[in-house]
Amino acid sequence: MLHHDEVIQSMLGWVIVNGMFHIPVYKHYWQSQTMDIQIAVVDMQGKKSRAFHWPDMNEFAAAVFIGQSQGCLHCITGHRKQEDHGAHVTELSIWVLEDYDATQEDNDAAQWALKQSVSCLQLFGEISCGVDDFDVIAIHPDRNLVFFVHRYNWKLMSYDMDSEEVCDLCTLGLGGRLITPYVPYFAGVPVLNCGAPTGFLEGQPTIL
Repeated sequence: MLHHDEVIQSMLGWVIVNGMFHIPVYKHYWQSQTMDIQIAVVDMQGKKSRAFHWPDMNEFAAAVFIGQSQGCLHCITGHRKQEDHGAHVTELSIWVLEDYDATQEDNDAAQWALKQSVSCLQLFGEISCGVDDFDVIAIHPDRNLVFFVHRYNWKLMSYDMDSEEVCDLCTLGLGGRLITPYVPYFAGVPVLNCGAPTGFLEGQPTIL
């Protein structure tokens, strides 16, 4: 049996799907000097219920981001190559876990499906990027949009998977990678629980 350490990689993010936390965990096997990445599923009491493998992982892949969109778990993997001045990423693959119910222990039907791949050339105008040259900030909860920060110029960018369009949204300035997406939640506010419009409680724009 190989001895290993488990490390939670919070920089990749975490996400709640079906009321369960999904957290990337690195397993470093010291004897073989290999590494495995799994996604631990944890309930609201902090009890680990199961774990499954990150999609498309091999010696040329790097885990980049985990998120939720349209009710489904998404992961983004970078395809990297080793160059003289360090590891570089040439392409990103966006994966979605289909037929998955986090509340069920038996998820044999769940499968990772490749949603789309996009090159660094299309995103950033470069054939390859250093693994620390960009950050995936968020994936839109209701649309096929992914948001990035390019550290070369600290621009916030979006990539539309449907139109394959890349947009520069704004310049954030130094330290712009430290972004936490805002997700409004009004249902827990007592003053709004009495007679408030349903759309307002769900965080949707409502004209009162």
